[in-house]
Amino acid sequence: MNHEYIFVYGTLRRNTGQSKHHLLERYSDFIGDGYVHGKLYEAGGYPGLKMTECSKQKVYGEVYRLSNADYVFKVLDDYEGCSDKSPEPHEYRRIQVRVHLADGRSLKAWAYEYNHPAEDLELIPSGNYAQYLKEKPRKANQLGADSGTQ
Repeated sequence: MNHEYIFVYGTLRRNTGQSKHHLLERYSDFIGDGYVHGKLYEAGGYPGLKMTECSKQKVYGEVYRLSNADYVFKVLDDYEGCSDKSPEPHEYRRIQVRVHLADGRSLKAWAYEYNHPAEDLELIPSGNYAQYLKEKPRKANQLGADSGTQ
């Protein structure tokens, strides 16, 4: 059986009309914590992923195996601006990444990348969005209560 996995970092913490946690709890199984090689950029108060080849630049998040990928991606893609209807350059797009799990395994998963020139965004140096929120409490207030997790 072919499984679809999703790598969840700050981008997916926004409200889609239903709680992200509710969406994931209902249609997925938590696999574990992991990271991808990349950086986070602040994009209008929300983090955007940018892929890199550098092994020192890591973005941390959570990995879920989706039991109903078609439905989950329909909800998330519509909200994140990933439709086929000529997305604007400031919207997100879904990309496939290789996630390295804490237990040493790695697998391919979907994540959301912010489709905007990196030079226009503020770098979050640590690649750890939860840490960034602790250091910038003003932004935490803008993002909502459930945004403070990785």
